[in-house]
Amino acid sequence: MALLEHLAQNPTVQPALERATNAIEAVHRRPVNLRKVAITSSESAVRGAKSASMLTGEDQSICLKAYSVLAPESVDTTARTLRRAPLQVLARIDVLAGGSGRPAEGKSEAAQSLAAVLSKQPHPGVIPAVAMAAIAGQEMFGQRSLLLGLVAARAAAIAFGFDPRGLCVPEPYYYRRQKQCAALVRDALDSTDAMANWIAFTCEAFEGGAKEAEGIAAVAAQTG
Repeated sequence: MALLEHLAQNPTVQPALERATNAIEAVHRRPVNLRKVAITSSESAVRGAKSASMLTGEDQSICLKAYSVLAPESVDTTARTLRRAPLQVLARIDVLAGGSGRPAEGKSEAAQSLAAVLSKQPHPGVIPAVAMAAIAGQEMFGQRSLLLGLVAARAAAIAFGFDPRGLCVPEPYYYRRQKQCAALVRDALDSTDAMANWIAFTCEAFEGGAKEAEGIAAVAAQTG
């Protein structure tokens, strides 16, 4: 059984996870996402960064730098390192976001706990939400935590196979529901029920992100 499998089987999570998985698999089957994946995945990262700027209040240029770990020329290294040495990836994102690369004071143990989960083949549909909750919910990197959580969730979705080509753009969903997002991620680590609610919400965001990806694919297909 994969680590965190019990959360994937939670009755609150299961239907949302199934819908998200189906939507993600469908957009991955689009021929254009085989022929032009560098273009569609790059556009996904850029759109994500722009929405992250609106959600976090960070300057758009900072968000684009942080999201550059998902760019076609970097994403394979990011995914591989996240599975093997996750703290290196978090440090890299933090530096790109203007930080020191180290967790905030008193948050090193929380970072080590997240790294332990990431390095043990966790359930692919659950780990993006768990990673974001651990980082943003605990303010692991201070004021940059929400941005880092967003990027880390995307990277985890790629690394563990939930969204292997990085096509989905969940950030607009978070932005449109930012009060709900903030409340759910803040409380996610308080109980199993709270975590299940957050995972289900994240799955809904990735389902919405797959619809964004369908739009990107349609435009890419029209350009030949």
